[in-house]
Amino acid sequence: VAYTRYPPAGMRGVAAATRATGFGRIKNYFKIAHEEICVLVQAETKEALDNIEVVAAVEGVDCIFIGPGDLHASLGYPGERSH
Repeated sequence: VAYTRYPPAGMRGVAAATRATGFGRIKNYFKIAHEEICVLVQAETKEALDNIEVVAAVEGVDCIFIGPGDLHASLGYPGERSH
């Protein structure tokens, strides 16, 4: 989440004239960007599932979704979509 926020709230890199900033035309972009960002994280392993409540409790995480292919593989069922 810290890498989706600009300093001082996070660690996202700051470049003034990018597409995200409207090439520098969006007033106060670096102060308001966090209001329009949705942070989605993907759970792909058994470890992620075992810690899903911890991940969900991270401030700024808006959604968790499952990565079925990687999850199948990490559980020992690579390519077996019915598991």
